[in-house]
Amino acid sequence: VELRIVCVHTDLKGNDRKGWTLQGTQKRTKCIGHRTSDFKWPRQLNRERVYNQTNSDILVHNNVHGESGWRKTKYSAIQEVPFWGIFLQFWEDDNSLSDGISSVSVGQEAIKPSQYEPTGGLPDCKECDSPARFCALDNARTEFYCSKSCMNEFLDEEIDPPFFDLHAETLEIKAPEECTINVINLDDAFRVAGDHMPNLNSVDIEVCQEYFLKENLNNSKRSVMLTPAVLNQFLEKVKYRLISFVFGLHDCCWEEIKRMTDRCRSLIPLGSMPHIKKLELTHFGFDDVATLKSCLSTSLQCLNLDHVKMGRQLNWSPAESTDVVVKLCQLTRLVSLSISDSFALNDEHLCMLLPNLCNIKCLVIDGPFSTMHGESQVTDVGMHVIAKHCPGILSLSANFQRDVTVNGVRSVIRRCHHIVELEIGEININLQQHLREIVTTPKKLRVLCCGKFGEQSERCIQQAVIASKGRVVVCTMSGGRADVPLSPAHKRNQDQSMDKVERAHKQRFDPLVCQKWEGIL
Repeated sequence: VELRIVCVHTDLKGNDRKGWTLQGTQKRTKCIGHRTSDFKWPRQLNRERVYNQTNSDILVHNNVHGESGWRKTKYSAIQEVPFWGIFLQFWEDDNSLSDGISSVSVGQEAIKPSQYEPTGGLPDCKECDSPARFCALDNARTEFYCSKSCMNEFLDEEIDPPFFDLHAETLEIKAPEECTINVINLDDAFRVAGDHMPNLNSVDIEVCQEYFLKENLNNSKRSVMLTPAVLNQFLEKVKYRLISFVFGLHDCCWEEIKRMTDRCRSLIPLGSMPHIKKLELTHFGFDDVATLKSCLSTSLQCLNLDHVKMGRQLNWSPAESTDVVVKLCQLTRLVSLSISDSFALNDEHLCMLLPNLCNIKCLVIDGPFSTMHGESQVTDVGMHVIAKHCPGILSLSANFQRDVTVNGVRSVIRRCHHIVELEIGEININLQQHLREIVTTPKKLRVLCCGKFGEQSERCIQQAVIASKGRVVVCTMSGGRADVPLSPAHKRNQDQSMDKVERAHKQRFDPLVCQKWEGIL
């Protein structure tokens, strides 16, 4: 069954633009050269298609002798399709799969990816049989490649494809919303890393919520493969090598991650790692405090437990909150601690905790974004405690602590002489009245993130920044950096501060950096 499409089309990379008629087929077995060794099925054929959208890609194998090959067009580029309907995938006559491409139709369940099978030695490259250097988490299977040139097709056709270097120190897996891989096989990633990454000392994983939630907004077929036994075995295998473990999720994944990790009990080996310095578990859900406490090693220097929820109701009781704070008091090596909207932190908890954290440089104690998720419980008393016990602090974030007033802020900026970053968005303060004081009192302050301004906000910010000689960058939670007119000298100071802030922000996400201002100030 042949079809002709009068359209503008390109090769699969978007090059070689042509305007002549394509002659295609609806059957795999009718594609010219489909049995030759160099014939490949584009991986785009395995993606879920969206019908009736003008920006959707259409792939056609041009069946004209001498000009055969895969071409790409769009609905909006089609001028005429005489008598034939457009089919976006190959159908009933092809039960077999070629090169890992699925012939499952839209609306059916995707094929479950094959699992990596340990062979004892280093796997060979898929393309040239040389010893592998890279591992790619592809839709159909986990593949190995010796170089990026052999992995060229995989890299070119995917957006932010998840792959990692077997020679690297960090197992890094990133699956943002833009990622086109449907199945993120973390089980295979952990197996491969444990077997074939001799230099491994850190893990850095971030997966967007669409891979965890069955009923996501885009109604896609994305999923994560992660089982408790594999995760636990991996952590046991690398117990004496790991110095950093970062696993970041997005909102609403608490129950899903509990199911995949045996209610987070498979993470318990983290607590007995003698060399681990950095641990981040964001948007995780725990069933009990004992499990969470068991994951915390006293060797930690950096701990991030942002948006961690507890129990079936995803709420912290006062007793559970106090129990965790008692454990945190034992982590005396901490230089960075982030517990944003995790448990019902209050002034009493800060009084218990901070005298034990003499080395703390970066502290995040943000309250809940919405009052629907609980009330802020840190007040000016808690800010006074920070000022008293953390005089050497460099960064403090107390966003959404709505009971904090200018008195608590004054206590910090007057006693914490080394502070370079202060975030006080959505607290109980009149910024137009007190902004200049906040900006000019701490002589090393570089960036201030604050909440809403009233009228004439630009003039207020400009006067405050000028008073600091351009040294302080002022940001608002709604508009980002406030760009105000400055003299050339003040603008240079502003740019220098912004450079330091951006470098610190970048280091914050380095799995091997525990204190983001290290080497910058």
